[in-house]
Amino acid sequence: MTKLYNVKIIVLTLTCFVLLLLVYNYWIPDKMTTDWPKSTPEEQGMDSELLFEALDILAEQEDYEVHSLLIVRNGHIVTDAYFYPFAEKTLHNTFSVTKSITATLIGVALEQGYIESVEQPILEFFPERTVANLDEKKQAMTLEDLLTMQTGFDFVSMPEDTLWEMVLTSDD
Repeated sequence: MTKLYNVKIIVLTLTCFVLLLLVYNYWIPDKMTTDWPKSTPEEQGMDSELLFEALDILAEQEDYEVHSLLIVRNGHIVTDAYFYPFAEKTLHNTFSVTKSITATLIGVALEQGYIESVEQPILEFFPERTVANLDEKKQAMTLEDLLTMQTGFDFVSMPEDTLWEMVLTSDD
C-alpha cells in the first residue's frame, strides 16, 4: 500500500469525522434507541402478501447479493428480513453507501455555514496536519473532488484486498 493511498484514507476519514462532529449539533435526537415498535404490514396499510413475494424474489435472484431488507412505515418496523448466510448481528461492508450519507451531511454543513463551498481545498479543513509528499495536486484537491471521487488517486477494485492490506499495514 502506498503512502499516497494512506493519505487518501486519512483525509477521507478525517473529513467524514469532522463533518459528523459539525452536523451532530444540527440534530440530536431526544432518545437514541434501536427499539423501534414492530407492526404487521396490514396495520400500517401494506399488503403482507406483496412483501412476501418481494422477499421470495430477492432470495431467489443471483445477480447481486442482498444481505437484508428493513422496511419502516409510519415509524414501525414492518419487515426485517435477512438472507443466508447473513443474520441480524452480521457486520457488513457498506461499500459506497456512505457516499450518500457523507454528501447529505456536507449539504447540511453548507446550509448551516460550517462549510463555505465545495470548491474549498480539502487541506484547509486540516491546517494542523502535515501531509506527506505534498504537491500541487494535493493542494488543489477540493471537497467537491472528494464528493465526486475525482481525486486523481488510483482506484482499488478489490475492496477485500484493500481491507486486508489495511489490517496488515502499520499506521506508522
